[in-house]
Amino acid sequence: MKKKYILRKKIFAVIFFIMLFSFSGVNCISQRKEVQKALTEELSKVHAWQIPETSNIEDEITEELAGKMYFIETYSALTEVLNKKEICNYRYIKDETGTLQYSSFYREDDDNIPEYAMRVRRMADAVKAQDTKVLMVSAPAKYLEGKTPLRKGLPANDTTAAVNELLYYMNLYGIKTLDLREYFPNDELTLSQTFFRSDHHWTIPAAYYATRILVEKLFSEFGENLDPTGYYTGRISYTPKTFKNIMLGSTGRNTGAFYVGVENFTALFPNFIGDFRRSSMAADGTEYYTKGNFADALMNIEEVAAEDNIYHVSPYTMYLNELRTYESITNKEKPDAPSILFLRDSYFSPVIVFMAPMCSQIDAIYIMEETDKIDIEDFIVKNHFDYIIVEVNPYNIGEESFNFFYD
Repeated sequence: MKKKYILRKKIFAVIFFIMLFSFSGVNCISQRKEVQKALTEELSKVHAWQIPETSNIEDEITEELAGKMYFIETYSALTEVLNKKEICNYRYIKDETGTLQYSSFYREDDDNIPEYAMRVRRMADAVKAQDTKVLMVSAPAKYLEGKTPLRKGLPANDTTAAVNELLYYMNLYGIKTLDLREYFPNDELTLSQTFFRSDHHWTIPAAYYATRILVEKLFSEFGENLDPTGYYTGRISYTPKTFKNIMLGSTGRNTGAFYVGVENFTALFPNFIGDFRRSSMAADGTEYYTKGNFADALMNIEEVAAEDNIYHVSPYTMYLNELRTYESITNKEKPDAPSILFLRDSYFSPVIVFMAPMCSQIDAIYIMEETDKIDIEDFIVKNHFDYIIVEVNPYNIGEESFNFFYD
C-alpha cells in the first residue's frame, strides 16, 4: 500500500514538472523577441558597470504570459459566481452599480501636499512676466463621497481629504482652481454615465462636459471667451456614436470580463472639418506626425473601430492615442486664438482634443512620465503660452505629478 502511495506521488510529480517545463518552454519561445527588446532597452539606459533594472523585464514577461487572460477569466468567473464584491486581494471593489472602484483600507496622509502647491506657485511666478495665467484643475475621482453607492464596510479609496487639502493650499498660494467634483453627476450625466465600469477614466461625454465647464471657468476667472458663438461647446458641434461591446478598460483587464462585463463605448464625432497639425512624442523619443481635419489629425478611429480583441486596446485611445509624453497641436484656422499648455495625465486627452478647435496652439506634457527627452521647467521658461493648465487625477496626487520647480 505504501509503495503504491509513493508511486502515485512520483507519477504526480513527474506530470507536474512536465507541465511546468512545457509551460515555461512555450513562454520562452513566444516571448523571446519581447524579452530581448526589453533587455536591450534596459541595457541602453545604464553604464557598463551598472546592473540593469529587471523590473521592466519582469513586467514584460508577466504581460505576455501565455494564456494569461484564460487564467484571469477563470478567476473572474469564480469570483462572480460567488457574488464577491472584492477581487484581486482587495485591489478593487465593486459598487452597487457594478462599477469597479479602487480599494484602500487606509490612505496615508501626504505631508508634501503644501509643497506641491508651492511648486505650482513657483511656476506661476516664473511665467508672470510673460503674462501667462495659471489654472489648477482637479478631475473628479471615480469614487465620490456621498454619491457613489457602496455596500457598507467595503474599503473605498477615498481621495476627498487629499483633494481638499491640495485645493486649499493652491488657493492659499494664489493659484486659481477648478474642482470638477462639483459638476458630476449632473442633469445630463448620471454617475454611471460619467465613468466606465471597467476603467479608471471618465467617459467621452463626461470629458466633453468638463470641457464646457473649463471654457466657462476661463471666461469667468480670466475674461477669456474661447467660444463666442457657443458652437464648439454646444450640442450641435459633435454627434455621438456608440460602439457596442468593445470596451474593457485597464481595471477590467485586470479583473476579467466575467466579473465586470464588457461595455459600450460612446465617441463624439465632429460636425465640422477643421485644419490641424499634430506632433507627438513617446517616452522613448519616438516622434509621430498627423495633419488634416479634426478626425484625421486628433483621433485614432480606424485602429479602435477595427480592433476585435477587447484585451488588446482600449477605445479610449481614440483620442490622442490616450497618452503620449508630449503633444503639440496647431489650429491652422485660428492663428490668433489663445495658446494653452496642459500639464496633465490621461484623463485630459479627450478634453485637449475638444479644446483644440478653440485655441491656436495646444501643447501638453504628461507630467508623470519618467523621461530624459523633455525638461518641463526648461520648456515652460523658454516657450510662451497664454495659459498653463495643471490637471491631476485625484488618485495621482503625489510627487510624480508635481515634478517641476522644486525650488
